Amino acid sequence: MKINLLTACFAVVLGQPLIAETAKPQYRYTYSSDGYNQDRDDIAASAMTLALLDRAGLADKLVHFNFNTNFGGAPTHADEHRKSVLETAVLLGITKDSKSDGRFFDVSESDAAKKAAISHLSKTIRSATPETPLMMFCPGGVQVHYAALEQAIREGASPETLKSLTYVSHSSANEKTARDSKPEYMNNWARLKELSPTSTFIDSTSPLVNGKRGGGVHGSQDHMAWNQAPRAKKGGVSQWQWLKGYGTRVEGFGFSGTEGEWLLTRLKAAGAPELGHNANAEGDASDAGMVFSQLPGGLTDANMEEIKDYFMKEVSVSDETGFVPLFDGKTLNGWTSAKNTGEGNWGDFTVNEAENAIHVYEGKDDGSEQPDNCLNTEKEYSHYILKLEYKWGGKRFAPRADWDRDAGLLFHVHGDLKKSGLPLWKCRSGKLRVMLIPKTSLPHWRFVRSSWELARGKTRQRRILSPGRRPRYGRTCTY
Repeated sequence: MKINLLTACFAVVLGQPLIAETAKPQYRYTYSSDGYNQDRDDIAASAMTLALLDRAGLADKLVHFNFNTNFGGAPTHADEHRKSVLETAVLLGITKDSKSDGRFFDVSESDAAKKAAISHLSKTIRSATPETPLMMFCPGGVQVHYAALEQAIREGASPETLKSLTYVSHSSANEKTARDSKPEYMNNWARLKELSPTSTFIDSTSPLVNGKRGGGVHGSQDHMAWNQAPRAKKGGVSQWQWLKGYGTRVEGFGFSGTEGEWLLTRLKAAGAPELGHNANAEGDASDAGMVFSQLPGGLTDANMEEIKDYFMKEVSVSDETGFVPLFDGKTLNGWTSAKNTGEGNWGDFTVNEAENAIHVYEGKDDGSEQPDNCLNTEKEYSHYILKLEYKWGGKRFAPRADWDRDAGLLFHVHGDLKKSGLPLWKCRSGKLRVMLIPKTSLPHWRFVRSSWELARGKTRQRRILSPGRRPRYGRTCTY
């Protein structure tokens, strides 16, 4: 597609989405990390779970995360586990402030924090529908899940809502959890099923989570590559060293390094040999393996090379197969103009069929004053590869006739641009922008062909993009 860009900023063309238009349900995710005293693997697994969701472009679908859920009090490693959740979420760019984010709950912090976690999860459960179902990961005891489900039912959760819930476990030990005589500790996997028999339960016996390559089912993800702990007779973090090259460089909380190097600190922190063999969980992210089994492109029986490929492999944009043009070359059907109303009114944008291109201000006099405008796709997209060609014309228009040429490709736009009352480049609706700036003042065609993994569906927190990488927090895209 060729586009004559002058001074207008607008979204141009989107390639075939990896996850775009689809009639399939869009899962939202919850995670409840147990954090019991003798089980330090959560320190590694919670961080790796957040990294997986971020890598998959699903961090915005994480709607609830509770941790340190030892109802009997704070686990001995609560501080390290807290770092693995709250600090990882910030360093990976999932949130700017995990403490005020509203999705993260340290259950051991206080009785009020526990009640807040249960109440929030209950509200999240009640919001589930067949179109927006919930997948709830249970890497430990289900005490918070049970209490939240019980409250949701008490407060009127519909039969349709309960059918929209999927619970996932990978360990029979977790499913049988009943730690002591306290009533709330007796709520295990079996009782959760009794409470909501119409919900879907994927447990440790299911090949959907623990399936072997050659058939049959592993006892749990503990037996697979996600667990590299010495207590499993493996080498700890030695097999995870490839993470050093993963992600962009981040700084914060006294740390400076790549995202992968931060994850290595969490994998290392899971080990505590001084507390005995059972506590030495260095390199054990087996609970994250359960999450991996349910993600697009994930595997139930991944080896370390496959885990590495999932994190490290870049999206290829060299293959033309599957790309869908959003401009038909003849009309602007499927597009709307931000500053014009009425069907068939695209304002300053016209189609030049001979060039198979969209023109801006075609036929307008050089130096004349022209308004800014924006051409938008009618449909919404979430995860895609984007390609376009553009060309600068020879005319200049007021009030920017003497400015350096620039136009913007806006994407992941949220909100109504018409209601802002501001020039489009100052619009506060969520958006990301790529500047289209010529190398010379002469008319020429340029081809833009890169991939961006758009990890957040909501760009309330704006990010800067690098080709082939997830968007990172940095300079704002507010103009």
